[in-house]
Amino acid sequence: MSNAKPNSEKRGEESLGAADAPARDEFVSEPCISAIVPARNEEAVIAACVKSLADQPEIAEILVVNDQSSDGTVAAVRRAAEEIPKLRLLETGKLPAGWVGKNNAVWRGAAEAGQRWLLFTDADAELLPGATARALQIAQESGAALVSFSPEQVTPTWYEKALIPFV
Repeated sequence: MSNAKPNSEKRGEESLGAADAPARDEFVSEPCISAIVPARNEEAVIAACVKSLADQPEIAEILVVNDQSSDGTVAAVRRAAEEIPKLRLLETGKLPAGWVGKNNAVWRGAAEAGQRWLLFTDADAELLPGATARALQIAQESGAALVSFSPEQVTPTWYEKALIPFV
């Protein structure tokens, strides 16, 4: 999670310093996170991801950026948006020269984000209750402008259990 502001035109000058991290009261008083989810052909997992984000009270908006999906990802997000008012669906459009899909989708989401803190997550990830509160607490306690977590990997098969530790 980062409080970086990539679109300086939209939100003022870029601010990456720990001194610019929000004060403790900002964490508690109101939602202050934009969650950005790049998604390409994530129909099977996107609803669970978005629900786990919606259940985090610190998240003010969820931006799912569709990266030219050819499955039912868009329809799944639209269904979820009927239940989750803070969910928005964005489209990547044509790739700029030299860019790849996921980087473009993340950048598009960050450019549209309206909150001070940005949370980037994959569409197949689900946040546990209290995850964003804990991230904000760590940022506040350490004065960090960036907090990064490594997710727990669910590995039901022997093959995944053998392979994932080396990835």
